[in-house]
Amino acid sequence: MEKLRPSNRKISSGALFMMLLMFSGISMSADLYVNQKSGDDKLSGLAATASGADGPFRSIAAAVRNANSGDTIHLSSGTHHDAVKFRDKAGAPDRPIVLDGHGATLTGSAPLDPEDWEALGDGLFRSTVFLWKDGILLKDKPGEFNNPRINRFFLIWNGKINRMGRCSKGYCPPLPSPADLKSGEWTYVEAEKAFYLRLAAGSNLNQEKIEYPRMLDGVAIGGSCSNLLVRDLTVTHFLNDGFGIKDSARAIVFENIRAIECGDDGMSAHNEAQIEVSDFKAEGNGTGITHVHNSRSVNRRVSLLGNGVNLRIDDTGMHAFQDSIIGGHDGSVVVVGKKGKCLLKLENVWVKEESWPSVFAPEPPGRKSSVIEIAGTGELESRQVLVDKILNVSEKIREQLIDNDKVDLGRLPTK
Repeated sequence: MEKLRPSNRKISSGALFMMLLMFSGISMSADLYVNQKSGDDKLSGLAATASGADGPFRSIAAAVRNANSGDTIHLSSGTHHDAVKFRDKAGAPDRPIVLDGHGATLTGSAPLDPEDWEALGDGLFRSTVFLWKDGILLKDKPGEFNNPRINRFFLIWNGKINRMGRCSKGYCPPLPSPADLKSGEWTYVEAEKAFYLRLAAGSNLNQEKIEYPRMLDGVAIGGSCSNLLVRDLTVTHFLNDGFGIKDSARAIVFENIRAIECGDDGMSAHNEAQIEVSDFKAEGNGTGITHVHNSRSVNRRVSLLGNGVNLRIDDTGMHAFQDSIIGGHDGSVVVVGKKGKCLLKLENVWVKEESWPSVFAPEPPGRKSSVIEIAGTGELESRQVLVDKILNVSEKIREQLIDNDKVDLGRLPTK
C-alpha cells in the first residue's frame, strides 16, 4: 500500500478560518479585497495587504466569483481599469452581497495602439483592425458590424471626450468623410469597415494622448441576481452603460454612485429588473437614465445634468423619482408607453434650465421638441414639480404639474 505523503501546499490563515467556520455551521460574513496594483488572483482575497497566501485579488471578477451572501467586496482607492459583472449571484434580504467602491473609479477606456493605424499624410490616419480585435463592436456573426454602437462611440482626446456630436438615443448627425475631418476629429466608413482620425499637422499618435472605450458596461447585473448592494463608486468611459441591470434581477440597491461620459446610458434597467437608487449623479452620458421593458425603480436624490437625453422611460415599467434634479433642454425627459401602461412618477423634482451640452449636436431646425414628452401609453404623475418657466413645455404637461410652487429645494442633491 502506497504511503500518503504530506502536502507542501500552504493554506492561508484567512482561508483556514473560513473553513473552520463552514464546518462549525456558523454563518459569518467575509471581507474580500481588490487591488489592481498589488493584488493577485491566486491569493485568498481575505486581506487588504499581501502576507503569505493571504492578500487582495487583482481583478474584480475574482472577488465576485468568491463572494457569498453577507460578504463585502472592497475596492482599493484610485482608478481601476476593470468592470463588474454579477450573473446569477444572490445575497439574502438581511445579508446582501456588497460591492463597496470606497470612492474608486472604474474606467472602460484604454490608449490607442499606434501599431493599429496607417499614416496617410496631412495628419490623417486609417485603421481596419482598431476595435475589431477587441470584439466589442461585433454582433454574434463574426465580421458583421453593429451600427448602433457607432452611435455610442467616442474618443477621449487629451482628456476631453469627442462624440462627433452624436447622441445614442437622440440626434445623430451624419459622420463626415475622411477628407473633411478637422484636427481632433474621427469618423467611420462602413463600406471600408475602417476608422479614420486626423491629428494636427506634424503630430503623430505617439505624441497625442488618445483613448477609446474598450469595455462595454461598467457594472453589469443580470440573470437571477438578487439582494446586491453597490455603493460609493464612479464609472466612466464605457462604450455602453455605466450601470446595466437586466433579466429578473431583484432587490438591487445602489447608493452614492456616479456615471460619467458613458457611450449610451448612465444607468439602464431592462426586462423585469427591480432596483432602488439613492444619491446618483449622471453627467455627459448619451442618456442619464433609460429604463425599458417592464422594469421597476425607485430613485431618490438623483442628479441628471448635461446628458444628451437626461431621462427616458419606455414600454410598460413604473419609475418614481423623489427629491431630484433633471436638466431641462429640448427632449430631455421622454416617456414612451408601448403595449401597456408606462408610468413616470415625480415628487419634489426640479426640471432645471440648462444649456445644450456642447459635446452633442443641437437638434436641427424643425425638430424642436418639448422638454417633457409623453407618447403612446405613457403617463405622468407629478407632485411638487418645478419646471423653469423659460423651458418649452406643452400646456397639457403644465396642467399636470401639481403644487409646482411647493418644491423643497433643500431636499435636492447639491453636488
